[in-house]
Order: sequence, then structure tokens, then C-alpha cells
Amino acid sequence: MEPAVKKLNRESFCLRILWMLLYALAWQVAAPLLMLIVLLQVVYRVFKGQPHAGLARLGGGIGGWLAQIACYASFQSEDKPWPVADWPLQGEVSESREPMP
Repeated sequence: MEPAVKKLNRESFCLRILWMLLYALAWQVAAPLLMLIVLLQVVYRVFKGQPHAGLARLGGGIGGWLAQIACYASFQSEDKPWPVADWPLQGEVSESREPMP
């Protein structure tokens, strides 16, 4: 491999590691937030008899975002999750799930 290409790959990998660290921190905030949404949804359902549509959309979006982070961090996808990409729709996960070479 050419030295320039090797250096570019190493720099790209280092940037990916930085992104992964940032997403790991974001995960630490998002996972408890998702659990709070679940709890609020259960309480709302007990009192109103039906789920809250806004909480359902938010929970689905956060769940999709966490799935995108997992795919990116485990090298299943090259696509960076939000804020680099669009916020996922309810339960949406990145399309490119082929393992990286």
C-alpha cells in the first residue's frame, strides 16, 4: 500500500475512533432518556388507556438512533448517525449493513 494511502486510512480510522467516543457519550445520555420515555408512556397508558403518540415517535426515534450508533460502532455501517445524518424516523436503521473490508 502506498504511504500516502496508508496515512490517509490511519487518519480516517483515528477520526472514526473520535466519533465513536462521542457517540458512546451520547449513548450514556440517550439510553436513560429512552427508559424515562418508556416509564412516562406506561404511566400515560395507565391513566389515559392509550399510548401518547408524541412519546411513541420520540422513543422510536431515539431507539433508531441508538441502533444506528450500534451499527456504526460495530463497523456494520460507514454512515454516521445524527447529527451528521438526518434524525431517524421511528425505528429506522441505516441501510448499509454490509461488513467493512
